[in-house]
Amino acid sequence: MDRFRAISVPALVMDGSASLEHMPFMRATADALTHAMPAARHEVLEGQSHEVDTEALAPLLLDFFAGHIASAHAVG
Repeated sequence: MDRFRAISVPALVMDGSASLEHMPFMRATADALTHAMPAARHEVLEGQSHEVDTEALAPLLLDFFAGHIASAHAVG
């Protein structure tokens, strides 16, 4: 995990709550990555599995990118 600590760019780490029962390693991996990367944010897509519905995914992506675009404009 040490190599992930060097990633300083914003990162959105996601997993789906519907995958937890069949693939618990996905949540554990998402948690580990989020804790290792200093600028990472973890979101759980409620009711979603590895095959994510775009209607569940789009709002999270829009929020994530909008926040970082606004931050970039404030700095620049």
